[in-house]
Amino acid sequence: MSEDGSLLVLGYGNPGRQDDGLGPACANYIEALELKNVDVHIGYQLAVEDALLMQQAGRVLFVDAALELPGPYQLSPVRAAPQASFGTHTLSPGALLYLAESIFDVHVEAYVFAIRGYEFDRFEERLSAQAREGFKTSCDFLLQQLSHWGYIDSGRGRTAPPRDAQDNRQKTRCTN
Repeated sequence: MSEDGSLLVLGYGNPGRQDDGLGPACANYIEALELKNVDVHIGYQLAVEDALLMQQAGRVLFVDAALELPGPYQLSPVRAAPQASFGTHTLSPGALLYLAESIFDVHVEAYVFAIRGYEFDRFEERLSAQAREGFKTSCDFLLQQLSHWGYIDSGRGRTAPPRDAQDNRQKTRCTN
């Protein structure tokens, strides 16, 4: 587990654009587990203000949909990286980490958890069938990872993945 023991989950994406809602759906799922030392925030995109949240975290997990992945999900470490310009829709996880380090002298272990999406073109609040199937597999993996990091007690009974990603879509609340 991280030095201070806390995990900040930043789930982002637009649930009204089909599979772009995978990040918020996954963040809602994690939040529903009510895990100790896990703080979940959901938004349409990463925002400069999210750097402030990292001050209280020992580890950060960025959760988003991705169009091209070799499988249903991918967990990758992310490092701080300056971004040439900052806009409201272009802040990357690396750039956000860079801001947290530069402004607040915050250095955290960080990962991007990308979930494979397939349909992003229509304004529709539902995940594609392929994304729903991949979401279940992604949740299984994420539960194992959270357990490995020490955020899930192996004796907990409430760790089964949701019946359907649609259950999470209805609870999505976006704050950015």
